Amino acid sequence: MTLKIELVSQWNIFEWDDLKCPLCGCGDFVSLMHSAVYCGDCNMQFVVRSTAGDPGCVIDAFIYDNHGNCLVSAPKYACLKCSDKPWDRPQLGLFDFQDKTCPKNLDHGEMQPESRMWRGWRPIENWNRFCLVLKEGDYCGCWSRHDVDKEGRSKGAGVDLKHPTQSQWDAYQEKMWAKSD
Repeated sequence: MTLKIELVSQWNIFEWDDLKCPLCGCGDFVSLMHSAVYCGDCNMQFVVRSTAGDPGCVIDAFIYDNHGNCLVSAPKYACLKCSDKPWDRPQLGLFDFQDKTCPKNLDHGEMQPESRMWRGWRPIENWNRFCLVLKEGDYCGCWSRHDVDKEGRSKGAGVDLKHPTQSQWDAYQEKMWAKSD
């Protein structure tokens, strides 16, 4: 029995300096013995697949596993003004793009970072993954968020993030082609 490892793209796309996690912005990735790739900070799972016939790849970034369990951990925030007792404070896992206002009392303002990570982070909106299309010698799409309905069925692409950019993709391809010459 053998294990043959093949790259979907002609390059290891996770070596690209401008590839960042769409949730936390981290550029460090971890692979578990060639079974999957995860964000080294928030634990979002990445799967690379072929495009529909063009040279290049598509990267899917998942918040949930196949059983509906959340994979992602987020920085933990708490409202210190709500209570002197740590167990009685509202606590949430939040990323930089999310509102950090105290959910119990809006007059308290922004919650404060409390500890490193909140396991089982859930998005406030109904979305479950991000997708990035990278075509070799051609274009780079931005990370796009895919929304789902209440039953978990895909409603298609939602909000597009502003990264990575076309110029970053072009520079990476030029660098990789120069290495292969």
